[in-house]
Amino acid sequence: MNVRVLDFETALFRPGVMAPEAVCFVWRVPGEEPGIMHAEDPRALSLIRSWLEGPELLVGHNVVYDLAVMCARWPELTQLVFKKYDKD
Repeated sequence: MNVRVLDFETALFRPGVMAPEAVCFVWRVPGEEPGIMHAEDPRALSLIRSWLEGPELLVGHNVVYDLAVMCARWPELTQLVFKKYDKD
């Protein structure tokens, strides 16, 4: 099984904004060097899309929050997030 650990760093959440602006995200695949990318990096969307469409199991300390931040930043990924949930 392919596992990808991810974590988003964000602006502070505040009333009415519980999925605040993404600043950067980090990831780790067992046996590989960890990665970090700014949310504004032009490669970020395609990289994250590949994780959602691929076979990797996405895990994190608070992955529900991270996926909400991801959907707030890139709303076009929302359908893929729910498909990933449906696949466990």
